[in-house]
Amino acid sequence: MVSHPVLKTPRKKVSIRDLARELGLSDRAVSQALNPRESNVKLSPATLERVQKLASKRGYRVDTSARAMRYGRFFNIGYFEASRSVVHYPRLGAEAGVFDAASEHGYHVVLVKIPADLTNNKSALPIVFRQSHLDALVVVHQGNLPPAYAEAIDASGLPVVYLNEKRATNSVYVDDIRGAAELTTHLLDKGLRRIAFLRGNDDSMHYSLNDRQSGCTQALAARGLKPAILDFGAGWEPKVESWLQTKPGIDAIFCPDDLSALRLIRILYRLDIRVPDQLVVAGYNGDFSREAPVAMPTMDIPFYAMARAAAGMAVRLVEDKAISSLPSQVFASRLIPDVSVETASGLWRSSLLPALRLQ
Repeated sequence: MVSHPVLKTPRKKVSIRDLARELGLSDRAVSQALNPRESNVKLSPATLERVQKLASKRGYRVDTSARAMRYGRFFNIGYFEASRSVVHYPRLGAEAGVFDAASEHGYHVVLVKIPADLTNNKSALPIVFRQSHLDALVVVHQGNLPPAYAEAIDASGLPVVYLNEKRATNSVYVDDIRGAAELTTHLLDKGLRRIAFLRGNDDSMHYSLNDRQSGCTQALAARGLKPAILDFGAGWEPKVESWLQTKPGIDAIFCPDDLSALRLIRILYRLDIRVPDQLVVAGYNGDFSREAPVAMPTMDIPFYAMARAAAGMAVRLVEDKAISSLPSQVFASRLIPDVSVETASGLWRSSLLPALRLQ
């Protein structure tokens, strides 16, 4: 006896109208119950529960194509992390901020990445740039956006909001000049006067590097002092290690970010230089300060709040066709002081720290 597979009749796709008829409600009420937003007409909790229970029972799924045709948009925001690294250190809270804010407005988020094997060949561009299913882009990069990508973004015709990039419009960034000045002032108030600024790797030339150096310099100038600028470029670690062995007579090194600070602390450990007793190390960003083996002053950047603001701007640009640009939003970083930071012991001091740029 030959058995034959039982073919199931495909379940009919359930629409909002089907649910509305069964519940005795209007299409609009059912739609609002399934897509609740603060701007919607309020429905009673009992009605919301009735609609959602029946939708679950009948296997209702949103018809995204019909929704797109009705509203003239796809309800998709691209979150473009312009980094070629296979393993990278995402800004803490940035992705969560974009996703949370987009979700509150009824939008999905599409993650866009640069392929690790990128060439200038435009065929290496992510497929989203060759398809039209995005309404806007939130772009975050470290100042090294490949030309082919910049061209693709410009040619896309999409509303674009830049996260952590300093622009006059359509961007969200932090005031690094003010933040760096505040951190430097904190060090000065602790009695640390001989302060060096480590530029680290200049490859990306992100605006924050120069702004943080400027803020540090301004705070020192207000006290009649000048920083030593440690400008060793890429591969700075062995050069800094050699420089430290000359006992340059400094109280503190201001690093451009927490990760550089951790690398510097590792070098100081090898040289048996105690942090912060003999030399204070300050970081920036607040993302890796928790991983420091010793307490370390830093500035905490509110990436989550910034990302929420960026996504909110993107939604507004999508939904208000009369607006093509919005003023950029500037956030302030928050000082995380190291209460153990006091004047260094003096083992590393010389009679005078000259203003110099080391290369």
